[in-house]
Amino acid sequence: MAGCGVAVLPDYFPAKGLVDIASPACPVKRKLWIVMHEDVRRAAPVRAVADEISALFTSGE
Repeated sequence: MAGCGVAVLPDYFPAKGLVDIASPACPVKRKLWIVMHEDVRRAAPVRAVADEISALFTSGE
């Protein structure tokens, strides 16, 4: 199914089988939310993962 379409994907998206095309930076910006249950949101392991995920999205700003 090669050549079936074009998509705007984030830089960290795995590109297995995809071809990157030269284009200007994508102007699309969206707010993202991390949702977690109140009972676990302060647990150290959960907080560590949430902080790492957050860092992935904020490091490019």
